[in-house]
Amino acid sequence: MRWGAIASAWVACAAVVVGLSGETRADETSEKDIARALDSYQKAYNDRKVDDLMAFWAKDADFIDHRGRSYKGRDAVADLFRKALSSDRKYQIKLNVTSRKFLSPDLAMDDGELELLESNGDVERGRYITVWGKVDGKWLIRSVRDIPVEPTEQEVAAPSLDGLEWLVGDWMSDSKEAPVKLTTRWRADKKFLMQEYEAKTDDKSFTVTVFIGWDPVNRHVRSWFFDSTGGYGQGAWQQREKKWVASSNGVLPDGRIGSSIFSWTMTDENTLDWSATEREVDGQAIPDTAVKFVRVKAAPKGDATKPAAR
Repeated sequence: MRWGAIASAWVACAAVVVGLSGETRADETSEKDIARALDSYQKAYNDRKVDDLMAFWAKDADFIDHRGRSYKGRDAVADLFRKALSSDRKYQIKLNVTSRKFLSPDLAMDDGELELLESNGDVERGRYITVWGKVDGKWLIRSVRDIPVEPTEQEVAAPSLDGLEWLVGDWMSDSKEAPVKLTTRWRADKKFLMQEYEAKTDDKSFTVTVFIGWDPVNRHVRSWFFDSTGGYGQGAWQQREKKWVASSNGVLPDGRIGSSIFSWTMTDENTLDWSATEREVDGQAIPDTAVKFVRVKAAPKGDATKPAAR
């Protein structure tokens, strides 16, 4: 999924159905029961009460996220919630059912849209499908799936990197303990942007080179990155309100698989906020990280001191 947001939010009511067809008339009581369950589900999610949340999942439920990763069983889904809801990122979820079909008296399928409302005012949107099953008189989530958001007409019609032009320049992080230098330049007749990150700690140096360009096959901005330890990977980018977000995955030098959601936000023309959230290595969560960059202003032209005459 291109909008790549909090993993647990994507878990929050998406579903995949294989081989189900047909529709039966909705029972008024069942409609109300599912509506009440969904309201209680959202409240439990927004209150960060994982145990209350998991009470709405069937024991053998399964979930497939926006990256195609599968989680089978309530315990596996619960682990995912605990990792994601412990993040420092503060947000609320809002679910809107656009249609509901009863496939049988004890089986219903929802199509819907979700919003993630962050404390800073940013909003992330996505789509989901949910299957509900009636178990011992109670409606529970049976199977879930996140639905990738299709690119907008504007994104498809305008394969341009102009929206990222503000990244061009020289930047320096505000951290004195582990300073990071970022340089962004146009390359190949402005068909690509190239970024170079350089971090130094004591006598060690770590660099990452990133190429950003338009992917004509998948119709979105894509990046390819390579680091000085031998790691590499790629990311799918999307512009979201005031920031750009990339859902990235890669390979570490030792062969382990890593993934993260990278974000770039322009606070003003001279300040850039960068963050990496939902970081995982071989399925194990690692802490989020964030860096504030300040643009390095060029020295005024014509002020160079002339060498003294001999």
